[in-house]
Amino acid sequence: YNADPALLAELSDVTGASPYDSRSYYAYNEDNGSAELDGTPAIYDVTNGLLSSNQAWNKHIAFTPTVGGYSDGASYLEFDPYEVIDNGDSTYSYDYSKPNPDFYLLHPDATQKATYLAGHLWTDMGAKYNTAILGYSSSYSGGRTNQQAFLEWMLQPTISDYAAKTTDDAALDDLFDAIENDINYLIQSGKLTDKITDDFTLVENGTDTFTVKIDGTAQTVTAEGSSKWNFGTPDAGVYPYTVEYEAGTKTITWEINVPVQNSKPVSLTYRLEIGEGATTDDYNTNVSAVLDYTAFNGNTGSYTFEVPQVDYTYEPITDVKLVKTYVGTTGYEDAGVVLTTSGLFTEDVSFTITPYKTFNREGTKTDIPAFTPGTYTISVGDGTDEITIPLPDYTPTATTGGVGDYWYKVTETAGTTAGVTYDTTTYYLHVVVIHRGASDTVGQVTLHKTAPNDDGSYTNSTSDKTEGFENEYAAGSLTVKKELTGNQADMAKTFDIEVTFTAPAGKTVRGPITYGVNTIAADWTGDKTVTVTLGRGESITFENIPSDVTYTIKESDYSAEGYDTPVYAFDNASEAGDTVPTGADWADNYASGTVSDSADTVTVTNNKTAVLDVGVVLDSAPFLILFAAGAVAAMLLLMPHGRKPEEE
Repeated sequence: YNADPALLAELSDVTGASPYDSRSYYAYNEDNGSAELDGTPAIYDVTNGLLSSNQAWNKHIAFTPTVGGYSDGASYLEFDPYEVIDNGDSTYSYDYSKPNPDFYLLHPDATQKATYLAGHLWTDMGAKYNTAILGYSSSYSGGRTNQQAFLEWMLQPTISDYAAKTTDDAALDDLFDAIENDINYLIQSGKLTDKITDDFTLVENGTDTFTVKIDGTAQTVTAEGSSKWNFGTPDAGVYPYTVEYEAGTKTITWEINVPVQNSKPVSLTYRLEIGEGATTDDYNTNVSAVLDYTAFNGNTGSYTFEVPQVDYTYEPITDVKLVKTYVGTTGYEDAGVVLTTSGLFTEDVSFTITPYKTFNREGTKTDIPAFTPGTYTISVGDGTDEITIPLPDYTPTATTGGVGDYWYKVTETAGTTAGVTYDTTTYYLHVVVIHRGASDTVGQVTLHKTAPNDDGSYTNSTSDKTEGFENEYAAGSLTVKKELTGNQADMAKTFDIEVTFTAPAGKTVRGPITYGVNTIAADWTGDKTVTVTLGRGESITFENIPSDVTYTIKESDYSAEGYDTPVYAFDNASEAGDTVPTGADWADNYASGTVSDSADTVTVTNNKTAVLDVGVVLDSAPFLILFAAGAVAAMLLLMPHGRKPEEE
């Protein structure tokens, strides 16, 4: 047995360790294609006819083992002991919680299998935890040579953190002392000295300045003074943890007065703020952090923590971004499908920013720096666009500028696109100017849905903040159907129908209206009329009709051909604005309506019927029948009585 640690107890080239011939052994090394921790995914490698083509994927094939191996002789079938995980970076690992059933079903030797699995599992545990093994000495023979080699492998210091044999009393004592002292308890007591660099300052927030946690759970804190905090429940007046901060030297002293269990790590957290004059660079947060401790066995030691480094980027705020979004209503074709405005139209939308209020200003100042110009335009297309607007100059003067909170009203000028409901909300832009080093700078810019209170306070929540305005675009469809009735209607005839769309006054239809393969081009006002030709049972659908656009449907006059005035019928006649005027003249009959954000359907029906005469029938066909009957009667009258023709 080869117990090479580099192969994690791989069962390669096994001879004499099993009652089965080594030729029948299931190979697991990478040369034969199986998945090691850094190899390739496991495959079914069928060679020498062990499985036929129709059996290759049957996971429960039964084989008959013999003393010399499997009945087919030398064959190899490769399986992984655990489920293989693809790490996504050309490496793989095992999920030790999911053994491969094929491995268990088909492995030729239980001891080989157990040793192989144990080697992998122990290696995985050693990477995550401190491990200890208690071995024993005995005489091994026969098939146990594998286990003996495996145990000797596990007793190595590089494989297990703590190990001893039962026959070595001194080693056993050392083993248990080491486990108790160095594994269960890392330190008996200690003091951490942490010095902050001059680039940072401690963010003090009362009792929340420092947080001590045991295994992730925060401890109760009692403030002893403005610079000292106690954590936990005291024992004889001594707190488990005490933190003290000396502002002059920026030094934190953390005293740990109780044993620290390795299974329950203890942490100290606090917040630092980088100095106002910092520029884009890498900064060390601490000069040093050193733990001086006394171990459970009385030994003392010192541990120096690695100094954290912050990659800091400073970008002065010089402008504000406003976002304009067009959203669509729920689609009219399929419930729940949102109508997209992408590619439908482009519109110029204007915003106005005007000074509103200011708070927390230094000195007596009367003016608020204004945006110049006060009105900005965004050309919105494909649903969403944005504009970046330069901020005013907040350099202090006698009447304006300097540190403080500046508020501005932001409003949108409603546009003229048909089908759009414009956002009429007044939003409030909040600009915070702060001291930074020797100058004043903008520290924050946010857009709020509500105005600040008279005392300068405001709603400081995510729900009250926004990026800009949102308009809603609604559109619908119109379907025109054609039907014919009557015993004299020409079922092959087609009819011309005029459909007229009318934009609202002052509005422009900026998106195309499509019908079949045809399109009513975008960017029009007033009316647009198209003529469609439909036969019996045919229909045409107009798509993307803005919600406030009206329509009229009117068929051409076919009264000269004997057709009655057409009948117009709505499938959804209950919608507001849908009307069907009727009159004696053909011109007085039509349908009109507004699509809104739904689907309208109008059916146009023509009738042509002839009335049958139910009086005396004077057709020629009955007279022909009567004449034929009269001729036969005359022939019968002319023939002699009592004589047969052949006797003459």
